[in-house]
Amino acid sequence: MKWEPQYTDITVLLIREGIKACDVAATFSSDSATVSKLLQTLGLSVMKLKNMPPMPQEQRRKIINDFCEKPVHKKRLCSILDLYNMRFEDFIAQPNVRISKHPKSVNNYPDFVIMLIRDGVGVRHVAEILSVNAGDIRKFVLSRGFSVMALRNMPTVPQADRHRLIQEFCTIKPNAKRVIAFLKHYNIELEGLLALPFRKHLESVHGSTMYNRRALDARNTEMFELRRKGDTLESIAQRYGITRERVRQIIKRRNKTSDNPIDIQAINMRNRRLPSPEIMQLRKQIVELCRVGKTARQIADSLNVEKRYIYECVRKHNKAVKPSLRIPLPD
Repeated sequence: MKWEPQYTDITVLLIREGIKACDVAATFSSDSATVSKLLQTLGLSVMKLKNMPPMPQEQRRKIINDFCEKPVHKKRLCSILDLYNMRFEDFIAQPNVRISKHPKSVNNYPDFVIMLIRDGVGVRHVAEILSVNAGDIRKFVLSRGFSVMALRNMPTVPQADRHRLIQEFCTIKPNAKRVIAFLKHYNIELEGLLALPFRKHLESVHGSTMYNRRALDARNTEMFELRRKGDTLESIAQRYGITRERVRQIIKRRNKTSDNPIDIQAINMRNRRLPSPEIMQLRKQIVELCRVGKTARQIADSLNVEKRYIYECVRKHNKAVKPSLRIPLPD
C-alpha cells in the first residue's frame, strides 16, 4: 500500500491510542522514518500524540470506518490489533481505549514470569516463552525486589494458582505455541505442566539431575574422569545431553580444584588426527619439487593432485620451519 495523505488521520489515531510508530508503519508497508516525517509536517511528534487526551468517540468511529471501507485496509488494521491482543470490534466499541502495553512486555504477565522462575525454568527459557530478551526478565525480577536465585529457592506456586496462570497465558495462540515448543524439548506435555511444577516433573518423571546437587556432582566427576581417559568434549557432551562448551566449562572448573589435575594440552595433542605415512611422503615430494623450481601445474600433473593442495602443503611447511628454510609458493 502506497503512502497517501488520506491515511494521515488513521495514523494519528493509532499513535494517539498508544500503538508504536513502527507497528503503524508496518500497517502501511512503510518505515518509522516516513511516519515521523508525516508527523513533522503536521507539527506533531510521537511523544506529543501519546501525551494528548483520547480522541472523541464519534471522531474515532468516523476515522476507522472511512479507513476500513476497503477490505484490505480492514485486514491490515486487524493484523496490527492482533499484535496488541485486541479484537476489531472491541477497538471500535470501547471509547477512549488507550493501549499502554505491548504484548511482548514482561509487565503484561508478571505473575506468570514469577511462577515460571519459582518452578525452576531458566531465565533464557522464560525469555523465549515471552519472546523477549533475557535481560528484560532479570530487570523485571530486580524491579520486584527479588533475584533469580531467591525465587528459585522459594517453594513452588500453589497448584490452583499455577493452573490459572498457565491457562490465562495460553489463551493467546502465539503464547501457547511458545510454551508447547519449550515443553517439547523436555518431552513434557502441556497437561503435565498443569499437573506438576516444571522442576518436580523433571525430577520425578524423567529422573533429571538438573536440580539434584549430589547427582550433578557425581555426573561432573564422571565427565572429569572420562576426559582424563582421553574422551573428546564432543563425545562427552553427546553422552550426557549437554553442549560441548558446557563440558569444557565443567572440566576447567573441576581441574582447578582437583588434587590430580588433567594435562588438557597433552590430551588434545593425543586426540589430534595425525596424517598417514603416505600423506607425509606426498608432502615431502611436493616440498622437494618446489625447491628445484617446478611450477604448480607441473607438480600437479606429475603427482596427480590439485594445485590448491600444493599451495596448502607449502604454507604448512613454511609455518613449521625457520625463516631461512622457507620456500616461495610455486607459480
